[in-house]
Amino acid sequence: MEEKLKLLGFYEREEELIIYWLPKLEANKYNYIRFASEEWGGTEIK
Repeated sequence: MEEKLKLLGFYEREEELIIYWLPKLEANKYNYIRFASEEWGGTEIK
């Protein structure tokens, strides 16, 4: 997860995302994670 966040430019907020999401993700046997991108026609994530 940390690698993918860095690829998307989440350097400063990375720790906050991991602190929030990691317990939720670990509670599941499987997780499917997708990140919105301009390629999908989504809005820019800031």
